[in-house]
Amino acid sequence: MSVKVSVCIPVYGVEKYIEKCARSLFEQTMREGIEFIFVNDCTPDKSIEILERVLSEYPHRKAQTEIIHHEKNSGLVAARKTGLAHATGEYIIHCDSDDWVELDMYEKMYLAAKENDADMVYCDYIREMPDSRKEIGSGGTTQNANELICEFLSRKTVWYLWNRMYRREIAQKDYSATCQEHISYMEDGLRNCSMLRHCRKISCIREPLYHYNCCNLSAMTYCLSQKSRKMAIEAIAILDRLFPEKKYQKALDYRLRQSLFIMLPTDFITPGEWHKLYKRAKWGMWKDKHFSFKAKCIFYLACINYPLAGYIYKKLKGIS
Repeated sequence: MSVKVSVCIPVYGVEKYIEKCARSLFEQTMREGIEFIFVNDCTPDKSIEILERVLSEYPHRKAQTEIIHHEKNSGLVAARKTGLAHATGEYIIHCDSDDWVELDMYEKMYLAAKENDADMVYCDYIREMPDSRKEIGSGGTTQNANELICEFLSRKTVWYLWNRMYRREIAQKDYSATCQEHISYMEDGLRNCSMLRHCRKISCIREPLYHYNCCNLSAMTYCLSQKSRKMAIEAIAILDRLFPEKKYQKALDYRLRQSLFIMLPTDFITPGEWHKLYKRAKWGMWKDKHFSFKAKCIFYLACINYPLAGYIYKKLKGIS
């Protein structure tokens, strides 16, 4: 039987979470036509041992499961790239190994894709916190590819990969050109925007099918650093080249302003670098409804006196 859905799962440092993730995958209601591609990125813990033990309890999934081992630790982007290269399904989706999914997620998404002849299908998700959970309608407000790209670029919509299933020929298209292995922060955004350029039809399921685990404080999302902020600026430069049209540039300008504003109270960027990027970001800032009057004043002040602007930003917590 041909493979309908390929699920790509990078594995690194998730021994506390991999069992729950794997069980949610192996217990999918989609019994046939699905494959699970785990990529061991030289995890230093017992994640793979746990995965293999869990897999032994699901003998009917063994033929559908492949565990690929990297010779050296190469990072999230490289692990996803390896999984993508080995995927043979009609549709491809990613899953993070510290998260878990509803047991009918991939069956529902595949049926929606076939019913609508969609190039991409997305769903809502649940943000799992230590003491609470919140349902997030993250898919977007539109099923138009160009409008969805603008929502991604302006951060009106979050751009995770794991709740979006793409047709394989789109998922594997020009990957190397848009995703460089050293850019692991904002990689989801680069991938989604790049793939959306090739989508004709999009379908959505207004139901939370993915569980995003926010209890893993060592995850990339929670380890923002000077390096990750620089990655964000580089990622925006790549998006600039991909989307030179005016309608996209307006959305990108907002994202750049937001990124610069976050960097103000830090030493993640030098005053000289900030000033260079500011020259572009300043246009339209005053009319940008996303920022308060205080935020705009501090933004412009930073070009005159960067240390003072950063100091004031720290004192006035909570401004946007």
